[in-house]
Amino acid sequence: MDKPAKPQMSLLVLPAPATPAEADLIAVAALPTPTTPLIGRAAEIATVRALMERREVRCITLTGAPGIGKTRLALHIASVAADAFADGVTFLSLAPIRDPGLVIPAIAHAINAKGMSGRPPIERVQAALRCKTMLIILDNFEQVIGAAPLVAEVLTACPAVKVLVTSRAVLHLRGEHEFVVPPLALPDPACLPAVETLARCEAVALFLQRARAIAPDFRLTAENAHAVANICVRLDGLPLAIELAVPRLKLFSPQTLQARLAHRLVWLTDGPRDLPSRQQTLRNAIAWSDELLEPSERRLFRALSVFVGGWTLEAAEAIGVALSETFRSPARVLADGLAALINQSLVRRETHLSHEPRFGMLETVREYSAEQLAAHGTEEKVRRAHAHFFVAFAERIEPHLFGPEQARWMECLEREHDNLRAALAWLLDHDETDMALRLGGSLQNFWIVHDHFNEGQRWLETVLARESRAPTMQRIKALRGAAILALRRGDYAHAGAWREESLALCRELGDPQLIAESLLTLGSVAAVQENNDRAIVLFEESLMLARSVDDRRTVAHALNQIGEVARVRGDDACAVERYEESLTLWRAMGEKERVAMVLHNLGPVVHRQGDERRAAALLAESLALSWELKNTHGSAICLVGIAGVIGARGKAADAARLLSAAEALRAAVGVQWEPVDRGEFDRSIATVRANLDAETLVAAWAEGAALTLEQAVSVAQGNLPQRPFDSSSAHPTHDRAAATGGGLTRREREVVSAVARGMTNREIAGTFFIAEKTVEMHVSNSLSKLGFRSRAQLAAWAAVRGAEHGAATG
Repeated sequence: MDKPAKPQMSLLVLPAPATPAEADLIAVAALPTPTTPLIGRAAEIATVRALMERREVRCITLTGAPGIGKTRLALHIASVAADAFADGVTFLSLAPIRDPGLVIPAIAHAINAKGMSGRPPIERVQAALRCKTMLIILDNFEQVIGAAPLVAEVLTACPAVKVLVTSRAVLHLRGEHEFVVPPLALPDPACLPAVETLARCEAVALFLQRARAIAPDFRLTAENAHAVANICVRLDGLPLAIELAVPRLKLFSPQTLQARLAHRLVWLTDGPRDLPSRQQTLRNAIAWSDELLEPSERRLFRALSVFVGGWTLEAAEAIGVALSETFRSPARVLADGLAALINQSLVRRETHLSHEPRFGMLETVREYSAEQLAAHGTEEKVRRAHAHFFVAFAERIEPHLFGPEQARWMECLEREHDNLRAALAWLLDHDETDMALRLGGSLQNFWIVHDHFNEGQRWLETVLARESRAPTMQRIKALRGAAILALRRGDYAHAGAWREESLALCRELGDPQLIAESLLTLGSVAAVQENNDRAIVLFEESLMLARSVDDRRTVAHALNQIGEVARVRGDDACAVERYEESLTLWRAMGEKERVAMVLHNLGPVVHRQGDERRAAALLAESLALSWELKNTHGSAICLVGIAGVIGARGKAADAARLLSAAEALRAAVGVQWEPVDRGEFDRSIATVRANLDAETLVAAWAEGAALTLEQAVSVAQGNLPQRPFDSSSAHPTHDRAAATGGGLTRREREVVSAVARGMTNREIAGTFFIAEKTVEMHVSNSLSKLGFRSRAQLAAWAAVRGAEHGAATG
């Protein structure tokens, strides 16, 4: 049997013909061979080849942002897949063509479709390809998208022909398989691997390849690794952007180039002369796509540049309303325009972050779009709409930041963090202080739980220094947040001053709930300054006021703070009692961050009382909750407590690693240890030093300092029992609970005693100055802890306990 002939490949380069007749003058040359090897793209090549090997797949469209490397990928795929096409591969560069009517004549010329004189070009192409097995590559199809139906007709008539299209827009054909070409893989500048591993990262590998082409001695080193990684990230992993940036190394070090690329489009120019003009600057590459948009799509493209880090459809609609004078039908224009921008690969749809669709632009594209917005006179209107949307957005979410869904809503704000920053900056720059105060006040708990202490205090300090006509309540809320953030950072002067101002405003309003909150924070300032006598007075006053208005959050917080003072004074029994009463309230409210806080406070005290098993359970639960909430500060305190437990158990080296990790994590988020936490830290350090020689301690400490939060959590969990008993129960079994007193808090024992005397919930509430709902909660918790089902059982148990107590003391 004769050996099949080697497949033929051809290239068609079109010099912008104006009429079909000019297409007859175009020459055919060999398939271009790239002068440099393709970097990375193994996954993309495998995916597209697998598609191409499927018999039913006839049209594959490679889409992606400007400069993403669609053509380069298509050429590589053509070279490795050529043997599958007996009649060869034909490559057509369509970039110079603007008339869709010229595409089929161009294909006819490329495949040498002769004969059938006088017949339409499409009939000649169909006749020539009907019995051929061929791959046709149509490069840069986006500006002739109107020719897509004709390509479909060719495929219908020619069953063994396949088409590989590169385009910034999909063709919208039945049977079309779109493959979105992603940017090159990027490193994480916050957690870089070893230099040898970093050099194999796709974007960095391309950077090094091009750098060595202009400076053969260029090396990736520990000194320039961060700068190179940041350059690649700043350029979005776009191959064209990297190619345009690297020649600047003739003038700048990587460190200097990194800084210059804050304005990418200014520096990403002067590309190779053998590239098309649209690819010789990054601005030209993006402008090529911009010019293909309809006027309304272009206006939307510019407006969407105000979003930093992406946006939801709801947020985009707010921008559409702001442009309602420009758009006759904002909702319809928005939907159609956003779809067009996605089709043109200028906007990306991201669904992996949440159930709600999310959209975004590469930063290089957004920079171009923002330039256009600034040049067209609508920037202020659009940015005001953006800022006001995020004020309303934060205010709508704020109530959900307390309760069972806390982690979910915190993450929602984290996704929009860059947008929230941009909104605050714009409001302050444009003297919309009242709106800035509203936004800052709504974000305070987010900043606290997600460890944005420095940033949150800086924003609130700036806002509070401005003149404002906002309602007093808005200022009180901002003062509260600023004081707590300052307290966590160890800035006690500002914390005290802001809380004193807040307390004065609260007293003017005469609101006992607000006064109780302010007293609580003032007490916390006193406590961290180790003025425990003043602290306890403030906490007790706060507790009394909070109970009088049934403010369960402040009651729970005050009880925890009283427990903290008791722990510092060495009264562990009182500390445990107050912590458990606080924990009961926080659990009932479902506030995970506060539950985690009390658990990591309670754990070390329980451990000192000799109950190692329960201490481990408390700390394990606290760490799990802090990790779920992405609360680095809370996780660090848990690590200290766990180090104390395992250090006493003989695992001194791992305890040292956890203590070092905790100290590094604390410093990273800019928070100070409170005296009570510093005391636990120092006790654990002492235990470790007593059990490790100096060399082992130094090594373990260095290892701990290098751990990420995730790694430190893994070490901690690996050293805890796999199934510690339920930390929410005071004792392992109800039988033991009933026999030993049930682990009831003092308040719960008081309520049970009142139940035994036949008092109603209303009477008990009046006796102890608490709400009926609080009484119901204490009764319910007591029933659960003791394993009982009725108030009668509670009364009987209390009577027996009372008789036993009397016999013992009589």
